[in-house]
Amino acid sequence: MDERIDRVVMTQAEIAAAVKVVADKIRHDYAGITPIMVPIMKGAIVFTADLLRELGDMPFEFDYVDVSSYAHGASTGDLKVEVNVRKDIINRDIILIDEIIDTGLTLDFLVKEFTKLGAKSVKSVVAVDKKAGRSVDIEADYVGAEVPNDYLVGYGMDLDGEMRFLSDIVALKH
Repeated sequence: MDERIDRVVMTQAEIAAAVKVVADKIRHDYAGITPIMVPIMKGAIVFTADLLRELGDMPFEFDYVDVSSYAHGASTGDLKVEVNVRKDIINRDIILIDEIIDTGLTLDFLVKEFTKLGAKSVKSVVAVDKKAGRSVDIEADYVGAEVPNDYLVGYGMDLDGEMRFLSDIVALKH
């Protein structure tokens, strides 16, 4: 195990169970609706793959955005939108997908942007919620699990590009 890792916060099995619960709620809430799933890349890549496979029996469209607010292990608060959606989102139901809600800045920004662009509704799903890190008043609509206020890596979360593809979610040593 990498010496920077303090402990496992969620195992691969716990993550899979949380993804299934979240997918079941989305499937129920969007029965008869074809939302556009919009992951926030790069972090959401692993969670998105698991979630969309779990929702494979549900109709949806897919697009993505690339937003970054982290540099060297800390949120900078300065959002950089690198890629805009290509789908026509006017009067459409949007589900933003992210691996974590921490400060809430990214999610708050995107909900406002998609609303301004004419989306019918904008909901969000996150693998994990770090409530203690919040700097704006926003909550995700669907949450896999709440996690402690540690720096987390794995399952899409990274430290300067490293450890993003660990199967478990782990806390780093302080």
